[in-house]
Amino acid sequence: MSIGRRYAQDAAARYLVDPLPYVKYSALCAAGRLHGRPRWPALRTALESAASDPTSVYEEGDIAMVAREILAGR
Repeated sequence: MSIGRRYAQDAAARYLVDPLPYVKYSALCAAGRLHGRPRWPALRTALESAASDPTSVYEEGDIAMVAREILAGR
């Protein structure tokens, strides 16, 4: 894995545990742009935690739904 990709996954993982829903949703958007299933353990753990978050953001849907889609590799 490239250093840039690892740094991006670390950053997304760090912001996925932020208490503010908009920050968490932005981190999900970044994680979704990394393509494929997340392999970095810190990001995977943060996504698994977010997969049970019932918070809705904007009209896009809820955090849990987006996290589950990323974990599934969609």
